[in-house]
Amino acid sequence: MVNVIFWPLWSVPDGGTRSNLVAKVGGTNANKATTAKERNTPANFWLIYTTIVLFCSERKMKLEKFMVQYSMKKVLVLLCGLLLVGSVYGASPKDLIKDGTVVYELPYAGITPENPLYFLKQLRDQITEFLTRDSIKKAEFLLLSSDKRAHIAIILAQEGKTRQSVEVMADAEDRAMRIPDLLTESKKQGTAPSERFIYTLKLSNSKHKEIIQELAKMLPQGQDEQVLSALIDLNQRIAAELERL
Repeated sequence: MVNVIFWPLWSVPDGGTRSNLVAKVGGTNANKATTAKERNTPANFWLIYTTIVLFCSERKMKLEKFMVQYSMKKVLVLLCGLLLVGSVYGASPKDLIKDGTVVYELPYAGITPENPLYFLKQLRDQITEFLTRDSIKKAEFLLLSSDKRAHIAIILAQEGKTRQSVEVMADAEDRAMRIPDLLTESKKQGTAPSERFIYTLKLSNSKHKEIIQELAKMLPQGQDEQVLSALIDLNQRIAAELERL
């Protein structure tokens, strides 16, 4: 081996060439490296495999713990929501009075009669009511439009336009009065309104009564007393009709 290393490359024994000698020497080194690599490969493979398994197991445990906590939170929120809804809809309108005010949020009023385009709003409501054939859906629309007009009545009264506010409030009660007949007809056809909707109607009726009483305080002495008295009577009739549903 020593003789081979120190011989000149042009005098390689056995008719060999430079390339053959280099190949032999290089091949020997490559074979040694390959053998060492093969010896180290199983150990490296199992080390990497074990690390991956442990990492995935830890992640899985964290994910399962998170899912359990999330599920518990979701269940608790759902139970609290059901208890809250049950307590609200199990109460009567008289129970939802805070500081002398009925707790009922009126919808956005939109444009008022002062707006030149208000007549288009009225025309739109008439067309929508006419085209709505389902009795319960029509009742829901009438409730919405009635509450909007009650809100408009408040706005007009705050602006000092009390007479105009009384007229709008009369329109609101007229729309609300049509709802009980629609629901009675729907029940005859086999589709009863939900308890939630009935409760909302009762709450709306209580809110309208409160608004009418506030208007009576804001009006000058003797102005529209008969109209307001008629509105109070109409409101009470609506309340009695709703109790029979």
